[in-house]
Amino acid sequence: MVIGILWRFLGSRSLLHRPRGPFGLQQRLLCTCCAKAECLSAEIAALASDSRQPASEQLDDRYSPQQQATILHMLNTATQEELAKVKLLRGRKSANLVTHRTKRGPFTDIQSLTEVPLFKEKTILKVCQSILNPDPESERKEKRLQGLKFIKPDIEKKQLQNAKSIVSIVFGIRKIAWTHMDRSLTVLDWQQEESHRYMTGTYLPSVYLEEVSLAVSKIPPADYFVLERPSISIQNTNLFPVTLHLL
Repeated sequence: MVIGILWRFLGSRSLLHRPRGPFGLQQRLLCTCCAKAECLSAEIAALASDSRQPASEQLDDRYSPQQQATILHMLNTATQEELAKVKLLRGRKSANLVTHRTKRGPFTDIQSLTEVPLFKEKTILKVCQSILNPDPESERKEKRLQGLKFIKPDIEKKQLQNAKSIVSIVFGIRKIAWTHMDRSLTVLDWQQEESHRYMTGTYLPSVYLEEVSLAVSKIPPADYFVLERPSISIQNTNLFPVTLHLL
């Protein structure tokens, strides 16, 4: 009974209802919120059709067929390492691209990139821009900046420009090697020292000091000395002073 009453109420008091009238008259819908408001049914249909239209254009519509082919070729054939060189594709994004195309096949259009995790419309547009217009200068600058993060202490550019020679030293537990170079990158000297005396038997600091002092005395003078410790990972560069002290 309650359901029947509700249906009768909705049938007679709905938001938009069709008034009864003679045939042949233009069909109108009356709004029950205000007695005077009315609109043509054709206008309602037009509004409904407009609301079903897409809010924005497809990503593929922003690029020519040649540009689409260039972008898709890069995304479908490049390795994860090659993709990581593209701006905004480092880390998880390049991995997600490779995983997605491995599971579902190559990308057939640019719009399909929205199905890849971490790929929003703005990100996709920037990635496509980087593929179509790579900037070698900015890539080289970024690589230089990444390298400078691991040079401690910081050295002013003017001081580096005035340097005439450097000595690069690579050292480990049992071996030390160095290269002496001038500004023209000419190798002036190269030597390597290796010792196993203090690696056998009881460790004696005096023996260690003697071995290290003998090796250091052979290193030529230079404006700067670059100490390299390859075994230290990039994530633990702060341990370099501690390792140097222990060695």
